[in-house]
Amino acid sequence: MSAVEINEQLVEQLGRGDTVAPREALKAQVLALLAGLDSQRDARANLAGEERVNTFLDAISDELEGFIAAAAPLIEYGGSDGQEAVVRALAQVTSEISREPNQENAYYLVTARLLWSTTAFALACDATDFLPRLLRLTVRSAFRNVDEPLIDDSSARHLEAYGRSAEVAFESHRLWLASLSLLTECYPLLAREQQLESALAEADLIFALHTDAVGARHRGTYSHGAHREGHAEQRLRARVRTPDGREQLVRFFGIPAAALEQRLTELHESFPRQRELFFGDVRLFPGDD
Repeated sequence: MSAVEINEQLVEQLGRGDTVAPREALKAQVLALLAGLDSQRDARANLAGEERVNTFLDAISDELEGFIAAAAPLIEYGGSDGQEAVVRALAQVTSEISREPNQENAYYLVTARLLWSTTAFALACDATDFLPRLLRLTVRSAFRNVDEPLIDDSSARHLEAYGRSAEVAFESHRLWLASLSLLTECYPLLAREQQLESALAEADLIFALHTDAVGARHRGTYSHGAHREGHAEQRLRARVRTPDGREQLVRFFGIPAAALEQRLTELHESFPRQRELFFGDVRLFPGDD
């Protein structure tokens, strides 16, 4: 089945109240992706250079799109159980990083692509409760020898496959999402006016804010999503000001509700300021001083 057919089938199943078949379908997509990765052992071992990275991703493109095709309906229509199923699926892929540390660059690339993409879809659907669930995705920190959330792992943001450039990694995720037939055929409203792209920028911004919030060693994490004309800031600002969005962000960041705007402003202002060269001083909560 194509990704479009998978997605349409799962939406129909969820529409009639079947929550089991879609979760099983996602498991099948995880297995297909892992099998695809297993078949690319030689490519995984040597991802040096843009050409080799693109060849590797092209070889598993159907499996990556199939994962998103199955995950998206569960995020949007599957409720808590559906979102939990997506997080479990992401955890299964994430676990491959530790299982084969000598090929972790390839696994980080795949895991980061799925993490950023599913989160962008959740935010585009205003499924903000997806965010706190992501904190259960952990990897072993190479720097501190402790488990840390995947969203805070610098190896997921600064992918070795892209020369540890967070900007290049973000742009690669963005271009891949925009190229999917799944997006244009099944989610035309999200494709219109680049809504999913803006949600991807918001996801990148939110992850960077969390990285800076959780530990004293993190300050000024680079977020390319925060360098795109203020769209990410605008989306996050609106989310903070809705009751449900605020509640979920408080849970995600671990910041008291009364201090949320102030603390996020402090974290945002510590970001590298290169964006001012192009867009001026984009503030998270302008006029709230």
